[in-house]
Amino acid sequence: MERYVLGFSTEQDKETAFEENCIQILKKAGTKQPVVIIFFSDLDNFEWYSAEFKKRFPESTIVGATTYIGFSSFGFGYKSLTSLSLISDIECACGILKDINQYPMKYVHNVKNAAESISSTENCCCLEFSTALGKCEELILDTFESILKPLNIPLIGGSAGAANTEQQTLVSLNGKVYKDTCVFLILRNLRGKIFLYKENIYRPTKNFFTVTDVNLDEHIVYELDKKPIARTIAKTLGIKTENLPEYTFYHPLGRIRDGQIYITDYNKIFDDESISFYARIYNYTRLCLMELSNYETVRKQTFSAIKNVIEKPAFTIAINCFNRSKLFEKNKTFETFVQNLKSDYGDFIGLSGFGEQ
Repeated sequence: MERYVLGFSTEQDKETAFEENCIQILKKAGTKQPVVIIFFSDLDNFEWYSAEFKKRFPESTIVGATTYIGFSSFGFGYKSLTSLSLISDIECACGILKDINQYPMKYVHNVKNAAESISSTENCCCLEFSTALGKCEELILDTFESILKPLNIPLIGGSAGAANTEQQTLVSLNGKVYKDTCVFLILRNLRGKIFLYKENIYRPTKNFFTVTDVNLDEHIVYELDKKPIARTIAKTLGIKTENLPEYTFYHPLGRIRDGQIYITDYNKIFDDESISFYARIYNYTRLCLMELSNYETVRKQTFSAIKNVIEKPAFTIAINCFNRSKLFEKNKTFETFVQNLKSDYGDFIGLSGFGEQ
């Protein structure tokens, strides 16, 4: 019996797509119910998939998130269903954080209970998916950190995605679909390692700014160095302000802290030359204008770092933010990106959401 199995379908008919995933799962799992099933799908069919997975595999812990595009070692598609089933040698606990845009800390006991139910924190991680386009990422991370950091349990996750940033995204746990919620798994690998890695395809330029006017609640920055932000960035790039949207994929802003770069991606540019972002930016934050690195160089660095820890990964979960996916599409390299993941790491599934945590 296999330890895991990937499922993937780009069939437009949801029933056919679901059956194709189930056939792939049952072919390797046999009569045994997977311990965990993780799935990503388009928004339109997500609620139906959530319910059907739980009906078909009632003993499994099932977590799902909507995605802008589904991608895996089988290929990619906008209307797709992608699944990863962990069949054996895995220990799992799950839970949810509700009211994530207001006060997820109220549900911190769910994280505590899940962490305490795992037999050991060795080769363990927390995988979380949250609904997007709110003000929740920082609140979620603070909630998890309060419990997981003392236990040395690392966390990785992402916000769910959709076809565009005007749509509401969804997550699910065991057949129930949620808004304004984070679903999470605490996973322990009983026969191997778990390794988390953050890849950054941007590098700093020499251009630094200080944020001088913000709306924290709406994630809007009005000024850099007391001048309109859109005009300031456009002037730095040597372009007209009205042309700035064409350059945002190539020049996000970033914070540099302790040698680490934390990218903050643009969301919308407004007529008053203010800009909203996917993450909160505080007043007087020091920001750097970024530029694209050579992706092949970055890819080789990532490959080397992972291989140094796990020479032959069994499977990989890749989390892409919306703008990174759109950048690969814009450069007509998304198919190459998927092929590179397959050649480097073998079996993988991927989420394209509105943020990475």
